[in-house]
Formats: sequence, C-alpha cells, structure tokens
Amino acid sequence: MVDRSQLPALGPEPPFTFPQIARRVLANGLRVWTAEHRDVPVISALLLLPTGAADDPSDRPGLAAITGDLLDEGSGDLSALDFHEALGRMGTSLDTEVGSDATLLGLTLLERFAALRNQKAVGEVLANGRDWCAAVRQSHCSHPTLIYFHSIGIGSGWPAALGAILDLALLAEHAIDDDSVYGPAILLRNEGLRMARDLARVAGLEPSETGADEAELKQATNRLATSGYPLRKEIRFGEMAAQRAQYRAFVDALATHLGKPSAVLVRQD
Repeated sequence: MVDRSQLPALGPEPPFTFPQIARRVLANGLRVWTAEHRDVPVISALLLLPTGAADDPSDRPGLAAITGDLLDEGSGDLSALDFHEALGRMGTSLDTEVGSDATLLGLTLLERFAALRNQKAVGEVLANGRDWCAAVRQSHCSHPTLIYFHSIGIGSGWPAALGAILDLALLAEHAIDDDSVYGPAILLRNEGLRMARDLARVAGLEPSETGADEAELKQATNRLATSGYPLRKEIRFGEMAAQRAQYRAFVDALATHLGKPSAVLVRQD
C-alpha cells in the first residue's frame, strides 16, 4: 500500500550537463553562438536585435510591434501566402517576439530537412525500381511459380514492395517539385502497372475494388513538406487518386491472393 498522506521521498538529483557553447564573430561584427542538443531532431536559429518597443519614436508608438508583425507578410516577389507556402515546403516555422528592449526572431526546421535535400537519391530509387519491375515481370511471367516465391529480404512480400515504389513514383510525378524526377517517375509507374496487370493475369486474378483516397494523399504530401521536399504549387489530388486506384486494383488482388499485406501510403504512428 502507498501512503498518499505523505509526500514521496526525494530521489537523487538527475545529472545535467550544459551543452558547450561555441562563440565566434563574423566579419560584419555579428556575434554567433551555437549549442548542440542531439535529443530532438530540430534546428533552431534565433536572431536577437538590441532594440524594441522602448525605442519607438514618440510620434509613432507601436512601430516595433507592427514591423515585427509584417516580417512574415511577404518578401521580395512573394506575397504573404506565397511566403508561408515556401516555409511550409521546407517544414519551417518563423516566429517574432517584440519586447521593450529587444526583438527576437526565431526560425525552426526539422534537422532531417537538411539531410534530405538530395533529390538525386529519389531519382536513383525510381530508376532502380523501374529496372526491378521489368526484371520481375519478365521472370515471373516466364516462370509463374515464382509468383509464389517468398523472399526473406522482403518480409511483407513483393506486392507490398511494388505498391510502395509505385506510391513513390506517384508522389514524385505529381507532388515533388523537381523536374529531374518527373520523367523517371512516369516510366516507373508505367512499368509497375504493366508488371502488376500482367502478373495478375497470369495468376488468373480479377482487379480488386478500390476507392478514392484523396485525404490520405494529402496527408502524404504534408509529410513530404515537413520532411523538406519542395512541393508543386498545384497538386491534382483527384488525378493522383485515380491513378493510384488503377495500380492498387491489381497490387491488392495479388497481395490478397498471396496472403500478404498491401502497400501502406501513410503509416500511422
């Protein structure tokens, strides 16, 4: 029994070590302090300006506050909406705080955004995926027993792998704003659809009934944005849902036939 009439005894003080702060001065005189915290995958930059509301001219009270509020209302050729859309594509948030003696500007983004600015990797995955689809379609159509072969390297089964790379191709074609992956995405989608359709025919399967999933596609593109991928200004989710239903009809039929799960577009944590 726990005696709740008494406060619990104090435990040992947890160890805490302040992170080491690196200090340097830029050529323009700006002092830069940096500290590393590896527990959270976030990069934060704070700019402290030694002026605030107390420095407002007597005939223009509130000037500092209004200026701070206008910092995210556009920049250069970008309107306020375009500016926030650009921030959203980078998974970034911009905050301003105006005090009496200082103004603080904060910029926060996911650490993985910096690591994911390598669109070449996406193109390589698309190209390798197309080669894989062509090879599997040829081998499995020539030797249908291979359809039922279980690979240890793909525990969920090859239909799930096929659905996953086709989903990647769909997002690269319609959502990611990078022309270098647009062509490879279309080639992969066509080859993957051909593979799924031909193998379903060889197995004597009819396409499954699938519905539109625009909400899930929107959720996937939002995750792309927060991961740092640039998105197209206009994404046709209806067209994406129709194309996904086309290949999912055969992928899901094959997965059900083999007793394997199909591809998951957005994994729910």
